[in-house]
Amino acid sequence: MIKKNSLNFIRAFLCSIVIASPFLIRQIPYVKEKLSNGKKDYAYLEEPNDFPETPEKPSTDNSASNTNNSNENPIEKPEEKTLSFETVTNSYFDDALLIGDSRTVGIQKYGDLKNATYFCDTGMSIYNIYSKKLSVSGVGKVTLKELLHKKQFGKIYIMLGINEIGNNMDKSAKKFQEVVKLLRDSQPNAIIFIQANLHVTKEKSEKGPTFNNRRIDKYNSKLAALADNKNIFYFDANSLFDDAGGNLRKDYTFDNTHIYAKYYVNWTRYIKEHGIIKTSEEQTI
Repeated sequence: MIKKNSLNFIRAFLCSIVIASPFLIRQIPYVKEKLSNGKKDYAYLEEPNDFPETPEKPSTDNSASNTNNSNENPIEKPEEKTLSFETVTNSYFDDALLIGDSRTVGIQKYGDLKNATYFCDTGMSIYNIYSKKLSVSGVGKVTLKELLHKKQFGKIYIMLGINEIGNNMDKSAKKFQEVVKLLRDSQPNAIIFIQANLHVTKEKSEKGPTFNNRRIDKYNSKLAALADNKNIFYFDANSLFDDAGGNLRKDYTFDNTHIYAKYYVNWTRYIKEHGIIKTSEEQTI
């Protein structure tokens, strides 16, 4: 009887342990091992009050940081302005410089822009432009660099290419770009106009593989790529003088290359139709 009662007691005791074990396990303190003076010491950690059912993901909500900066004005990029051509009067060219070869000489002699400054010469090219020393009205005999140092201009027109059309086109375009950079560096407030080279007649264009309108057009496209339409502009007056095939009209020229003197007035009129007017604010861009 005693043996049976002892067995019942043991069973009851074991059952009570099983029932109570979850509670007892939660009460076992968490222990952390740490070193102190070279000896192991123990510190108890508090059991967290609650565990999330699933791990929390790092928050990607930036509303807090945005709220902190809500009173700050957002940074606005300045609006890019592209100026457009306008018709101007002769007085617009009071501070203009025209650079070029024999065709610009024609503008100087036969056009109606007598108030502009000219640095031009027959045979001028991108390869000899720095070595030329020319007489400039009101200034004297100077090189291009000396002229740019002595006088400030509001507009600079440049047209070069027909005399070097037989040279390596990429090399010539690079030299042209260097001259444009010189103009920008020397005259930072000036508007630069790149003029397309005029075509030659069909007769002259078909005579050889080098001096032809196909190459002139290709070179003009390289010059056009230098324009940013903000401070450097490109325009092409060939439409004034070309026939339906894109060649210089035979009845407009005496040598298949240069236009008659009377047509330079048409050219200068076209130039005046392609002026750029900048406000005082735009001049600082």
